Amino acid sequence: MLRRGWGYVIILAATLGFAASLATSFYNLRKYESVGQIELTDSTWIVAQTKIDFHRLLDALALYAYGDESVDMDALSGRLDAYWSRLPLYLEGEEGARFSRITGLWDLVRRSLATLEAIEPEFRALERGDMETYRELRRRLILLDRPLNDVITNIFVNSEGSAAFRNERLDRVHIELLVALIGTFITGGVFIGLLLMEGRRSRRAEGAAELARTRLAEAIDAISEGFVLTDKDDHVLLLNRRFGEIFGHEATAAAVGRPFGELMRAVADRAVPSGQDRESWVENQVVRQREPAGPYELPLSDGRWVRVSDRRTATGAIVGIRTDITELKHREIALIAARNEAEGANQAKTQFLATKSHELRTPLNAIIGFSDLMCNQRMGPIGSPRYQEYAQAIQESGQHLLAIITDILDIARIEAGRLELEESDVDLSEILESCLRVVHERADEKGIAITVSIDPNVPEVRADQRLLKQTIFNLLGNSIKFTPQGGRVTAGVCLTPDGRVGITVSDTGIGIAEADLPRVLQPFVQLE
Repeated sequence: MLRRGWGYVIILAATLGFAASLATSFYNLRKYESVGQIELTDSTWIVAQTKIDFHRLLDALALYAYGDESVDMDALSGRLDAYWSRLPLYLEGEEGARFSRITGLWDLVRRSLATLEAIEPEFRALERGDMETYRELRRRLILLDRPLNDVITNIFVNSEGSAAFRNERLDRVHIELLVALIGTFITGGVFIGLLLMEGRRSRRAEGAAELARTRLAEAIDAISEGFVLTDKDDHVLLLNRRFGEIFGHEATAAAVGRPFGELMRAVADRAVPSGQDRESWVENQVVRQREPAGPYELPLSDGRWVRVSDRRTATGAIVGIRTDITELKHREIALIAARNEAEGANQAKTQFLATKSHELRTPLNAIIGFSDLMCNQRMGPIGSPRYQEYAQAIQESGQHLLAIITDILDIARIEAGRLELEESDVDLSEILESCLRVVHERADEKGIAITVSIDPNVPEVRADQRLLKQTIFNLLGNSIKFTPQGGRVTAGVCLTPDGRVGITVSDTGIGIAEADLPRVLQPFVQLE
């Protein structure tokens, strides 16, 4: 009886020990899953380095566009190539297989590669100071940031990203645990050995998780922009060193775990510009962070500027990027001031040209008039025939100079917004034929064939006959000038499919490069 009692005690002890061992094993397994779920391999480094290269590319593009001599086109192209070279890593090899588990990521990466290929020519042809092209390139590049932000978010807060980077050793642990539990029923010694082994595995998992957190913190700190991550309840989960540099380390040191509003209130002393209400500023930042509506620029109390970009994830978390753009903002202000100064100088020049052109036309008209009287001997013979030749030369030179002054005056009037059109009903075919008669001799000298195509259904148009004739004459003259010997020039008047009237002049000459087209339309610009 005693032996049976001890037997029950032993069985009960073994059962309790088995239950305790089973509970401990599952507890350690759950703990392993929670702290070791994200395995920081090359995949994480690819994500972090891609993010770094992307923002380095944006910084280099801005510095180059604003004329910073520290960044030339070779350096800018190197940044583009570095960022470009990261994207194929999402699609190739073992790491590509991991990334493929994130739904839609491959499609986003492929579209990003296609977009980079589409903008590459315009990117590499970017000129310093070409702000319009810079803004368009920057806008399109920012659109490429979505895949990277999604990957980072998935790694931290999304179940989808966690599944993609899940530690696959957990499956083997489950199998080993099952085998160990079966062995526990067979022998207590195996059970004890399994318990000890599981303890060792748990300690390894904790060490691996700690290493993962360290690497992850280093990767986030390496980003050149301020980074903040909040959960769906607006509590701060993570922020990096750069965020503290922008808003103050003392104010952000204890931010993790606190509401985002408290973080903004802590940095308000350094961030709220003079004259703004502190609480209103904090409330505005919280509202804009909860309902992201795109990037915006935030002035700080010390004169710095920060670009704020927040994005909500599928789980409701908010990923925020804070970029110090103070230097770029100062350059933008300087550029605007320089542009205003240039516009004022241009207006003064226009006024001067308009005034002087009028003053020159009066004596010039007298010269042309008197030379015409002498050339035609209206007041009687002038003696030597050479005097008549001189008078004709004076008249032709005066008319040429008058035409130049008239062009200058027209440009001045256009820039001043005071050009008055002398409109009338104009027959385009007559104007075209008149211009062709003038340039035909020059074309014959170069052996250039001129083909004319006039649609008889083209009606008369309302236009300034002199300016229209001058435009067509200039087009024909340039075509003949830049068409080689034996070439062809084609001129025509037609109706377009939408019912408008078209005037066309084409040739087989050297043409104009697409990059030079904007310059051609500027006054007094002549391409080499």
